[in-house]
Amino acid sequence: MNIKKLNVVLVLTIILFILLIYTKPYLAIDEKIIYVGGDITSNYTSINEAMKYANEDDTIFVYNGTYFENIKFFKSLKLIGEDKESTILQYNGSDETVSIIVDGCTFNGFTVRNSIGGPYSGINIESNNNVITNNIIKNNSGLGIYMYYSSNNIIANNTLINDGLNIVGSIKNWNTHIIENNTVNGKPLIFYQNMHNKKILSLNAGQIILVNCTNITIHNSNISNVDQAIVLGYSTFCSITKNIISNNIFGIRLNYASNSSISENFIENNEYGIYIIHSNNNEIFKNELYSNKKYGCYLCCNSIFNTMFLNNFTLNNKNAYDVIGNQWYKNKTGNFWDDYNGSDNDGDGIGDDPYNNIMPLRNYIDPYPIVFFDNISEADETYGFDFTLFIFTVFILILIRKRYSSFKR
Repeated sequence: MNIKKLNVVLVLTIILFILLIYTKPYLAIDEKIIYVGGDITSNYTSINEAMKYANEDDTIFVYNGTYFENIKFFKSLKLIGEDKESTILQYNGSDETVSIIVDGCTFNGFTVRNSIGGPYSGINIESNNNVITNNIIKNNSGLGIYMYYSSNNIIANNTLINDGLNIVGSIKNWNTHIIENNTVNGKPLIFYQNMHNKKILSLNAGQIILVNCTNITIHNSNISNVDQAIVLGYSTFCSITKNIISNNIFGIRLNYASNSSISENFIENNEYGIYIIHSNNNEIFKNELYSNKKYGCYLCCNSIFNTMFLNNFTLNNKNAYDVIGNQWYKNKTGNFWDDYNGSDNDGDGIGDDPYNNIMPLRNYIDPYPIVFFDNISEADETYGFDFTLFIFTVFILILIRKRYSSFKR
């Protein structure tokens, strides 16, 4: 009898053990999904509250609705919206709407809209290995998606409206992301990495970002209502020419870019028309910079040996700002400044006195300010002087060599 009881207990123990083995994974999965919103009273009503009680790597599923919260990822979590059109995050305070400060987070299926209160972003990322997919980011007062010293993120299949993508950091923070299939204002967000010797002509783009590129030409694009229209990051020997850039925060931005040119662009009604940081040996010429709300052309942060000439600065809040002291002329021809009060007594189109409103306290000046463009055709032609002199010199050397050869014979 005791043996029979023992056998029964043993069999029951084995059955219970088997049940635990096969049911534990499903219990674990159920425990990893936390629900917010919807019709079930046991669900959380606040995303932040759900995140507070979630464990690392949990999934939080958010039902449709408008949530007036700002979300901070302090744990590695997956935050999934039911429908990106109708699962809405709108924060009305002075902070980022979504801030990701730990690695390995997922944010998918939301509308992030209408952040207010100054320079705060819709989505702020200050960590690595995150996945930001299938969202709508629109009409935020600061920046749309802002990646600050962040690496190895996936930014894909997002729709940005009156917002854009923004990157700050070292080459690693620019060049290790997968950024694909995003749109800005209904047009493709162009993100080129490690590309060389290509012409981007008349491209219907909502934003263009080049990273670690060489010898790229961006020509004849019309970009407006985005955080940054055209960006060169860690790129060299590129050309930005004959584009229309309007109503952006930053029109054209150079970041660790060198030996490149910005020419013959129409740059109007941006916060900053041209914004140059950590960039050297670039030429900015023949651009029309009108009615930019802060600066027409802004240079700072160790940007040196850049040359600006033949640009038209008109009706900007401040025409230019130069922290280091770059060169504001070439071949004795500078730029047109609408607030220049000097005279041109000899009628050559160049002011008799320097323009000194670039950085007055440091006496950075344009020594050859343009008064009348129509009167400087001869000065304009001098840009071919160096090449013409070179050809002439070669020609003289050939003649001398021929004469010398004839003399020897």
